[in-house]
Amino acid sequence: MQRILNDSRVGRFAVAVMAAPLALLCHLALEPLAGPASLWLCFIAGVIFGAWYGGLKPGLITTFLLVVSSLYFNVAAVPNDPDRSPEYWAIAIFALLSLAVCIAMQRLRMERFQTIRAKSQLAEALESTQDIVLSVDPELRCVYANARAGQLAKKPPAQLLGRSLRTIFPETPGTVIYRELNHVLLHHAPTRFQDRLEAAKRWFEFEATPVSSGINLFIRDITDRKKAELAQIAKVRAREALYGQLNLVVREAPVGVIVVTLDLRVELANTAACEIFGTLMEPGAHLLSRQAGTMRKTDGAELAPHHWPLRGTVISGEPIINLEVDYQRPDGARLTLIVNSLALTTETGARSGAVATYSNITAIRDLQRALRASDTVA
Repeated sequence: MQRILNDSRVGRFAVAVMAAPLALLCHLALEPLAGPASLWLCFIAGVIFGAWYGGLKPGLITTFLLVVSSLYFNVAAVPNDPDRSPEYWAIAIFALLSLAVCIAMQRLRMERFQTIRAKSQLAEALESTQDIVLSVDPELRCVYANARAGQLAKKPPAQLLGRSLRTIFPETPGTVIYRELNHVLLHHAPTRFQDRLEAAKRWFEFEATPVSSGINLFIRDITDRKKAELAQIAKVRAREALYGQLNLVVREAPVGVIVVTLDLRVELANTAACEIFGTLMEPGAHLLSRQAGTMRKTDGAELAPHHWPLRGTVISGEPIINLEVDYQRPDGARLTLIVNSLALTTETGARSGAVATYSNITAIRDLQRALRASDTVA
């Protein structure tokens, strides 16, 4: 940070020493016109000068030098005056008044220092930020622009002052940025919005805050972030389209397919699966209420309900591969099925459910039995 006030001790005390002779010279120059009153006027002015430019201690040094000078002019210069009390009282009042002036000047000096330092720090922050910072008046003319704004406009920031915002954003009045800024001016309400500026071919995020003199704008280049968001949206849409196509294929497939959650709630059951089990399996229905009947292995051993392929995979997480079972529905229909089931997991590896396929090979097994019977008869 640049030096805001003179912080050199030598310089400050030099000002204090110089203030006293300057006050004396002013007194000597004005005495023929103003008379004795010029002494105190010039001395007070000297104290103010020394305290303002030097600080409290230099101001006190100036006061001391001028008190000594006043003793000379009011006492030593008139040695035969029998009554000195008025002069001494005047000197005492001058000393007290000078002390008050020094304290007041020190406070004013520090307030000025703090104000200038705060402005300097704010200016440094605005210049060092990666945001584009602009202030515009109600006519959308630029009254402040930081270095980043100059880079975007390809002009020095000083050349942007007083010029229309369209110098930086040469968009048509109907674009989002100008509609939003006019809304801020009309309703005096802050807003945040995004817009793609065709002139720059980049995405920006705008934060507009109304102030008494117009609008303060903080603008961030979010092109990379927006590209990533758009790419993610495109990826999700492509995935949804693929899932939709896959869902259509699964629903129309001749093989029965059932997908359930860990609590055995149906997520998907295609037409073939509903025909195999003779019931409608709508999403959200509990599998136990839709899969009824009995299921046996080819050796005749009956499977307990919790050992049925899809239910067993949900419970144990173990896959079942090409298990042939004889299934009898509650309506008495008998089917021979080849069942495969597999656990489903999330991206983190946690189990989320299971999927099973059911191939109806009843006609094949019936044909095989008929062929075996005909061979026996022959």
